[in-house]
Amino acid sequence: MKINKLSIIIPVFNEEKTIEAILDRIEKSKIRTDIEKEIIIIDDGSTDGTRDILQGYADKYRIVFQEKNQGKGAAVRTGFAIASGDYAIVQDADLEYNPDDIQGLIEKAEQTDAKIVFGSRVLGLDKREETPGIFYYLGGHFLSWLTNFLYGAHITDEPTCYKMFSREVLANIKLECDGFEFCPEVTAKALKAGYEIAEAPISYKTRTKKEGKKIKLFRDGWLAIWTLLKYRFNDKRALFGFVKLYKWWLVLIAAYLLVRVVLFGGLWGASANGWENFYNQAQSGHAVLLANWHEPCDWHPPLYYFFTTVFLLMFKSAWPVYLAQMILALAGVYLIYKIGKLFFSPRVAFIATFIAAIEPYSAWHNFLLTAESLSAFFLLLGIYYFFRFFQNSKTVFLLGAAIIFGFATLTRLNTLYLPQALSLGILSIYFIRRPFGLPYFSGLKFKNILLVVLLFNAVYFAVLFPWQMRNKIVYGKYTIANVLMTNVFHYNYPTAMFIKDNISYDEANNLIRQKAENDLGKNVGDQGDCSLFSKDELVKQFDYYKKESGKYMKENFWQYTRVHLIRTAPFFLDSGYLNLIQEFTGVYAKPDITGSLMTGNFKAVFDYLKNFNFSLLAYLFGLAFWGICSLSVFGGIIYTYFKDRNKLLFFLLSAGVIIYSALLCSPFVLARYRLPVYVFFLVPFVYMIGEVLIKIKKRFFN
Repeated sequence: MKINKLSIIIPVFNEEKTIEAILDRIEKSKIRTDIEKEIIIIDDGSTDGTRDILQGYADKYRIVFQEKNQGKGAAVRTGFAIASGDYAIVQDADLEYNPDDIQGLIEKAEQTDAKIVFGSRVLGLDKREETPGIFYYLGGHFLSWLTNFLYGAHITDEPTCYKMFSREVLANIKLECDGFEFCPEVTAKALKAGYEIAEAPISYKTRTKKEGKKIKLFRDGWLAIWTLLKYRFNDKRALFGFVKLYKWWLVLIAAYLLVRVVLFGGLWGASANGWENFYNQAQSGHAVLLANWHEPCDWHPPLYYFFTTVFLLMFKSAWPVYLAQMILALAGVYLIYKIGKLFFSPRVAFIATFIAAIEPYSAWHNFLLTAESLSAFFLLLGIYYFFRFFQNSKTVFLLGAAIIFGFATLTRLNTLYLPQALSLGILSIYFIRRPFGLPYFSGLKFKNILLVVLLFNAVYFAVLFPWQMRNKIVYGKYTIANVLMTNVFHYNYPTAMFIKDNISYDEANNLIRQKAENDLGKNVGDQGDCSLFSKDELVKQFDYYKKESGKYMKENFWQYTRVHLIRTAPFFLDSGYLNLIQEFTGVYAKPDITGSLMTGNFKAVFDYLKNFNFSLLAYLFGLAFWGICSLSVFGGIIYTYFKDRNKLLFFLLSAGVIIYSALLCSPFVLARYRLPVYVFFLVPFVYMIGEVLIKIKKRFFN
């Protein structure tokens, strides 16, 4: 559809410093000369010299002088009522928006027959002269997200001034709001009426309150949120429309809660051998978490303990912590969907998300005082922004990922070296992009990529540095957490020894602890009770753990390397379901399968497998499921190389992150260490199973 006439509505209130400049810019703008411009100015009761200036344009433009100030919405509504163009667009008079960009909206409408076109400052990131304040920036993104969530839209900039409507839309929508809430009102009503909103990139030059910015961030922000909610749920039909729009998501949330209610109820009433009194466990968490945060001998990074301590000091109970962990886990589930949808269909992303929502081992960890829920959230959010960087090469996404990865590391050490591993991934993909036909980094030189990678790591380490400084002051060492070499000594060292010397893990552990107690004294490894040690004694212990572990690994390097590599197997295969069953029954009968096979103790494995029961069934199911998930990741690399190279990046990075995580955790691998990277198992699993089913259907049913 060709646009012949465009009405430009300019609401004005006390803009004597800018009104002439904006009118001059409109006249000289890049709007096509064959399009008639109908300029309508609504003076909304100005009290400065704006009215006197506008009097000089009375013969040239259509000007309405309102008796008193009624608000932007009232002014725009007046302008829409008298507009006669094929389309009408709102133009603020404060010079934040450049009229040259209007031509882009016109072209979008003509090319797509869109009845509504918004100018997006997000899509026009490269055109920005300045970045708005952080609260305005985040607030705008939140309003866009809320609009998309409530109305099923796909817009990137809801609060933009540049909103262009066809005459048909203006005739079918009744506007009522007088203030700045006009923006969310017109968006909400247009979407409820069934119109789709197209977008075109625009530039933006922010101005400050001192320069005359009139919108009040918090007051008008809350009003915008209320307006979007009000028009979504203002009648039964709207409510049913929302339910219909999100019926599958509501099913997912119901299933998510149901699994946790069942687990919680089961754990609460578990036998005396299991978790006999869940309430007492929750209450005792108060002292445990406070001790870890406030005392100087804490093993772990601080963020989870800071997070939980805030809740505990406020509510004097661990129950709000569990609730917060459930909310964080649900947010992590949603991030799996967002990450999956970057590369795959919404159906593939949703099915993977649904599996993550109901997976019982993950649900169980919402009721444990461990950092997995918080660390998984940070890791997934960082991965999401990392992938966004690949898709559009915007450095801001990579820097955002660096900050979030820093938070993840300050929550749990699993991500300590992940940014460096991902940096190698960026550089590798840059070099293989052409021979592999990957659609990334086009037009970027290697020095630009290298600079971005260095900046990525610099920002990441800047986030970690304050905590390292704290540990330097307390322990005299720039460390993230004392758990690093402590865990190597207490877990990795015995694992390597029992396999090398063909003894049990308990025997190896007792030998190592006995040696440590002879060298250091009693209470070795009891860092939970800080009163047992002075600072000097703690530092002595940490140095000892590092020295002895390093010495053993150097003297038995190849043996340890062999053990380390083979013991990554549980990361790919162990479901953790037997640990969950143990909480109900108090019994954990499975032998160390990997260790038994490595030491030639096949009888222990056969004896376990021949005793068929529910626990064995759960173990075999988990083994098969996660085994297929792992095969899907590595098989998907080959498949997508030949089938769809746009998806190859996801499989390559999935394999890289999984291998990194497995090597970091080995040889003492627990299934919970896999929780933060579920996305890299489940999305490939769903996609590859779908591809197999499609081929089976074509082969046998067509």
